[in-house]
Amino acid sequence: VEGLHGRFVDEAQAQVGQLGDPALEAQLHEIFAMIYDVLGDYPRALDALLRFQAFCEQSGDIAGQALGSFRVGMLNSGLGNYLQALGWYDRALALYQQSDNAAGQARVLNSYCVDQTHLGNYEQAISCGWRSFAIFEAIGNRFGAGVALSSLGEAYTAAGEYDTALGQFQRALGLLQERNQNLESHEAQETLLAIGRLYNRKAEPDRALEYLLPVLATVQSAQNHQSAYDCCRAIAEAYEAKGQFAEALAYYKQYAALKETVLNEISLQKYQHLEVLHRTQQAIAEAERERRLREDEQRHFEAVS
Repeated sequence: VEGLHGRFVDEAQAQVGQLGDPALEAQLHEIFAMIYDVLGDYPRALDALLRFQAFCEQSGDIAGQALGSFRVGMLNSGLGNYLQALGWYDRALALYQQSDNAAGQARVLNSYCVDQTHLGNYEQAISCGWRSFAIFEAIGNRFGAGVALSSLGEAYTAAGEYDTALGQFQRALGLLQERNQNLESHEAQETLLAIGRLYNRKAEPDRALEYLLPVLATVQSAQNHQSAYDCCRAIAEAYEAKGQFAEALAYYKQYAALKETVLNEISLQKYQHLEVLHRTQQAIAEAERERRLREDEQRHFEAVS
């Protein structure tokens, strides 16, 4: 990352900056944000997104401002900064409504559903989830509708409404499978994992294993440590509930072996969480300072007119 930032990023910024085109500079920083996100360098991804937003504002690009706000919210959500994320979603939703972008509104509402579920605000989560589903369905985006139903399944599960949750998960799988012709997409695997854990909560371990065992094979091949960690634990719990203690022990051992890897990832994520939180607060304070300056300038202009 350091080499990339020291060479390509600096050179590209210098060359594009000479052109004085805010729209082009916005595109450049959007690319930087995607690069840093893939590399897992979230503080720099945030910096790039905030610059992307600033240049979009200079060029009057409402769609870019909405996308930037949404992606800053998603970045905060991924690091567990759910309250910060909701603030950025508010801005993104207002901008998407201003530009009459239905798909953008649906994506933001789905993210509201996910993060309100994390915060324990189930009524708000479910309301946003159904609004997201309705918009996706209205514009014919069946995959998006499937994602919204899966988010609703998680919200209903967290609220203890297991049968309703199961119904939404099953509907979600049908829609998610339509586009991919299989159930190996990330969204489908997370939905299958959620169904398996739900059957554990319903004290139906045999049904849980029908979903969990195939998911484990897929997420292990994709080196998705967090999902494999969650899946091994759920499988161990299912076997323990069945009284098959040897099998339960084997999966608990896999779970324990993954624990150090996952905890190291979480530790790094926690550091980045704090740095992103700090930089986000700085950005909000700077935006507020600029707003007050503009208001002061306007009042001065009106006074001398």
